[in-house]
Amino acid sequence: MDTNPLKSILQEQRRNAFSALAGSSLYYSIPLRENVLNAILSEERASQLAKGKNIPDIRLSLRDGSFEAGNLPLIGSLVFTIPERIDFPNDPILRLTPQGFMGRLIGGVIGALGIGPDFVRVASGVVFIDLGKLASAKGHANLLPLLKPVRLRCLPGVLWLEGELQVPE
Repeated sequence: MDTNPLKSILQEQRRNAFSALAGSSLYYSIPLRENVLNAILSEERASQLAKGKNIPDIRLSLRDGSFEAGNLPLIGSLVFTIPERIDFPNDPILRLTPQGFMGRLIGGVIGALGIGPDFVRVASGVVFIDLGKLASAKGHANLLPLLKPVRLRCLPGVLWLEGELQVPE
């Protein structure tokens, strides 16, 4: 039995499509610090390794409007531009564009090799992360219809997520 009452209440609401919160809107501004994002990546890597996928131990370094993905096999690192928004719930795809010709070339090679988890694909040098697939795989698919477009702001050391979660009447 879970001894955390807030967690228990939230789990019950998830099972009931958040019915007790019908008509609610929650506006949020969440700072995701670099160390938290790297911990999430490490956890996902462990999950993928357990499934037999060979995923590199990528480390992120956040900058103004972009991030550097380091510790990449053979190439060391690539810098990616962060988009300004993700259009939840209709298009929950995070599109990451590598900067420079070499980044696009390497992105195309990675795409051709099919390296990465099921929710990541690479086409024309752009990395597409299907956050809908990822949320479903992690048991959070019921939250997707509640999300409105999310604004992204990347600053040194922190990625800000700003948006609205809206429970229909």
